[in-house]
Amino acid sequence: MFELPKDQTTVLEWVILRKLRVWIAALAIACLVAGIGIGAMLSGQPTVAQNEAQIARAPEALSASFAEIARRVEPAVVISKP
Repeated sequence: MFELPKDQTTVLEWVILRKLRVWIAALAIACLVAGIGIGAMLSGQPTVAQNEAQIARAPEALSASFAEIARRVEPAVVISKP
């Protein structure tokens, strides 16, 4: 088997580790840039605004929905007497 002298092995390992660190740093920077870009694109999307009529009716609609659900589950409610 071919073996390198001890001092050359450490130099080669150092070079490999240095290249690996550079690639890891480059990958981390690329992921960071991609994340910032995607976040900027998503936050730049216009949101759908509700008009005032929808906002004003929201409490009544919620109350009506709750009343309907309560009516439907009323037969399953068990009232215990102390």
